[in-house]
Amino acid sequence: MPTSDATTHKPRARFFWARAIKPRSLDWWNWAIVTALLLAGLANIQGAREAAFAIAAAQACIYLFTYRSAVHFPTQVRLVYVAWMAISFLPGLIFMFWIQLAGTLTLTVTGYCPLARILMLLPVNRRFPLTLERVKRILLHPPTEGSVLEDIRF
Repeated sequence: MPTSDATTHKPRARFFWARAIKPRSLDWWNWAIVTALLLAGLANIQGAREAAFAIAAAQACIYLFTYRSAVHFPTQVRLVYVAWMAISFLPGLIFMFWIQLAGTLTLTVTGYCPLARILMLLPVNRRFPLTLERVKRILLHPPTEGSVLEDIRF
């Protein structure tokens, strides 16, 4: 059966979830450490959330310095992540911490990044008009091996 552009994506291995855990990837370790620190913050371990913030901020700065553009998609993800985390420290906005913890845990365990999917809906990150079908494809596309921005075909 022929496939159309709308249904093509990189083939996934049968046990894809195991491939989402990438001990040879420095980037994966960064997210895993941030996830562990966020979980420690949930357990009220003093300084854990601040340490997670420091690591995330350092990573965002490294990406911004390396790629010299806030439009660069992986840099956008990290900058928005840090901004989201900063907002979660404000009184009354602790629910943002819970959302961030859920998203970061999802990324670390499954490879699916909810924040990246949301950022893909912004006009700067897409070349086509936004339709309900495209929103569904962006949000429901399975985890990818690389950048989700480059992997999802329209």
